[in-house]
Amino acid sequence: MWRGAALGALALLGACGSLTHMEIDATDAGQRRDAGGGDLQIEADSLALPLIEQKKTRAIVVGVLLPDGSHQSFGYGSTEADGGHRPDGDTLFAIGSVSKGFLSATAATLVQEGALGWDDTLEQLLPPGTPLSPAARRITLLQLATHTSGLPRQPLTPRTLFYLIEYLFTGENFYRHFDRDYLLGYLAEFDGAPAAGTPVYSNIGYGLLGHVLELRSGKKVDRLVREKILEPLQLTHTGYAPEQLPGYAARAQGQAGDQPKFIRRGEPVPDWRFSDVMVGSAALYSSANDLLGVAAAHLRGSGDALRDRALQDTL
Repeated sequence: MWRGAALGALALLGACGSLTHMEIDATDAGQRRDAGGGDLQIEADSLALPLIEQKKTRAIVVGVLLPDGSHQSFGYGSTEADGGHRPDGDTLFAIGSVSKGFLSATAATLVQEGALGWDDTLEQLLPPGTPLSPAARRITLLQLATHTSGLPRQPLTPRTLFYLIEYLFTGENFYRHFDRDYLLGYLAEFDGAPAAGTPVYSNIGYGLLGHVLELRSGKKVDRLVREKILEPLQLTHTGYAPEQLPGYAARAQGQAGDQPKFIRRGEPVPDWRFSDVMVGSAALYSSANDLLGVAAAHLRGSGDALRDRALQDTL
């Protein structure tokens, strides 16, 4: 089937996005160190402490999934610039585009249940009479889930460019104008370039995937993901409304890293709030322990045959 996002053991949860990069030691010595097989605390320290000491980031949780299905978490730094506490496996982080993995698993579950098909097209999935370009009509559910629909990361319009420049100075969400009406209007004129089938990472594609799931199920994304993934896997520290989650007051505060370019590294940045259609793409909060629980379900099974088939579809 198709390839979904892999869940890593090291969660640098302080930032997310293609605007930021972190160099990895790819030398033989670095690989031997990272795969040393020794004391987990020592190995986690060797990965995380240099980043804290060099002020690359303020808060890190390293989560390790062990062969027997158990896991351990190691926290470093502080959740806030002034005060705060050392994060642990239950500390909430905004996980950004890792949210897409939960939405894809929800879509795969609905396919396994027979409510949807991977080959269903937007012409079939959206309400009759929805204005769609010829290229948009042919986009399938599978293409949305695998970033092969031809849709771009986001439409680069003058308004988007203005918000992006503003973000560099303020850290404000530059996706905030992408609501349902905007996206449907874009689909009416979508020209299909690049060609469908070519992998192009698309935030709006996942926004559209969430919208389609809502239409076909009659439920909002937050309820769908909760019913299909979060509750069955007992993920109690994951959700789209962080203020309703345990430990919200002690969550890890967002901070500037490589980006926003004109905010000093380590300075607080605003929490992002997403429009109706972009929630499923990037709005989740979660913890290292919950993310390890998701990884374990993918690798070892959840105990439910249908759900396990759906999770395997996302690998």
